[in-house]
Amino acid sequence: MNNEFMTRRSRSFGLWGGAPFILQWLKILFVALALAWAGATQADTADDEYLRIYDLIQKADALSSNAPPATAVAKYREVYGLLQAFQRANPQWNSRLVATRLQYLAARVHELSQPVPAPEEPKAAARPETASGGRPSASTSEFQVKVLDAGVEPRKVLRLQPKGGDRQSAVLTMKLGMETKVGEAQTPALKLPALRMTMDVTIKEVGPAGDIRYEMVLGDAQVLDEADAMPGIVDAIKQALAGSKGATGTGTITSRGLNRALDFKSAAGAEPQMRQVMDQMKETFANFAPALPEEAVGPGAKWEVRMPFKSQGLKLDQTATYQLVSIEGERVQVRSSIMQQASNQKMENPAMPGLKMDLSNMSGRGNGQVAFNLTQMLPEKAEMDLQSEFAMSMNMGGQKQAMTMKMGMKTSLESKPR
Repeated sequence: MNNEFMTRRSRSFGLWGGAPFILQWLKILFVALALAWAGATQADTADDEYLRIYDLIQKADALSSNAPPATAVAKYREVYGLLQAFQRANPQWNSRLVATRLQYLAARVHELSQPVPAPEEPKAAARPETASGGRPSASTSEFQVKVLDAGVEPRKVLRLQPKGGDRQSAVLTMKLGMETKVGEAQTPALKLPALRMTMDVTIKEVGPAGDIRYEMVLGDAQVLDEADAMPGIVDAIKQALAGSKGATGTGTITSRGLNRALDFKSAAGAEPQMRQVMDQMKETFANFAPALPEEAVGPGAKWEVRMPFKSQGLKLDQTATYQLVSIEGERVQVRSSIMQQASNQKMENPAMPGLKMDLSNMSGRGNGQVAFNLTQMLPEKAEMDLQSEFAMSMNMGGQKQAMTMKMGMKTSLESKPR
């Protein structure tokens, strides 16, 4: 069976809606998961050999992006031959997965061998650039913020108020587990090692209207709980995360925490596939701050944030509800709950380019809490527990294969001024 798939992200209460972070890191974890799923009933030697071949596929994909087509074609053909030899030597090893990969390699050779079409004429209008030089990753008008209960007196207008030159350091930790079912075959629950990432944020400028322009630098990324992980997973994840250190981002958010733009750049010398992953993580890092209401609110206040979201072919409706627990000076504590729903649509399979998946239903529920200081951009402390379930199908060799995936994630962030 072929479990070589992942789903995409959604947007939520900054990082703490959970789904953006789950689905972006799943892209990074994919190499490790492919080994874990495909090799659950096979010998370690076959697993290791397939993982080496898969790494070569990734390198061929990278060449197709930054090298002449002939170079990439030669690499794809080389890997195709290796995978054919692997198939002959291991005929019982996940035959569908191997066959699908062979089809993918053949398709890439065919595509890159075609004549290059003449360039198109420039379009009259282009997507607007932002003041920071990056493309806007979301329009603030897409957020619908509605106060359900203004709370008790005294009430206060909540606005982020950092100053130019302020700096924060943060530690982000994520623990994720998942279960998958393909047809009637239930795979064992997969326990993934926890991930921890550090980052530094500097406020570059605060505009007259309160817009906050900032710069972010990613630090070390660590894999925790190594003893509990399946063989091969830890090394694969470490390799995938190696290129994240030194990546930088420049962005702009409003004083209400609504994202205007974010331009993310990977570290110098990073592998091409890591640069692609960092680009896909824009949506995750675009919304660290909470979405605050326009009106003044007091303790006990509740507000709702609705946002239809579309990314990489996934359309999702999301509703997040927040309750203001307390206000002490500039320090605010908030409880949050989130509901996500998507159904009846086709979406891209990020693990296998060009392969469409049919999503019949996706639902997610989560709860969390955030403590933040209005004089800082990042929360001082935040926690989120999210459970998501996906029901989908994929065409495998002319047959439609049903799949379900359940994911649970716990995320925490702690930050402090520097």
